[in-house]
Amino acid sequence: MTSTETPRPRPALRFESIADVLTDVESLDGESVRATGTWTPAQIVEHLAGAIDCSIDGYHLRAPALARMKARSMKDRVLRDGLPTGIGLKGKLRDMLPPENVTWDAAVAHFRDAVARAGREPMDADHPFLGVLTNDEWHQLHCRHAELHLGFVEEAT
Repeated sequence: MTSTETPRPRPALRFESIADVLTDVESLDGESVRATGTWTPAQIVEHLAGAIDCSIDGYHLRAPALARMKARSMKDRVLRDGLPTGIGLKGKLRDMLPPENVTWDAAVAHFRDAVARAGREPMDADHPFLGVLTNDEWHQLHCRHAELHLGFVEEAT
């Protein structure tokens, strides 16, 4: 996107399935999107793919006890209404940051693979903040997670 193009804000996102998220990602033109936050669109998609992988393979970290207690008290609301913005990844959680040099095509390919895995393998790993989630709760969480991050992606006009 050139600096003379005006970004077109996306409408509020609401996904019913991670297949819907994939459809949305594939509808975006990686050459003409930008992100309004600190990550590139490719980093956002890569981060979403990595989160799906971790829900299957497991996380190698756990959030601090106080953060887990607070998050678990909000679990139902998060699964229903979405995630708050501005959650910084600190300490060991910084391992969840996507690589800076990921390309759009590589991130989308990884996301496709992750969605396919989620359709054939159980998502039964403990979440580092929310703890034990059912497979259905994982699907809901991935949808809310995608709504949050993809909401920062804008298409050029």
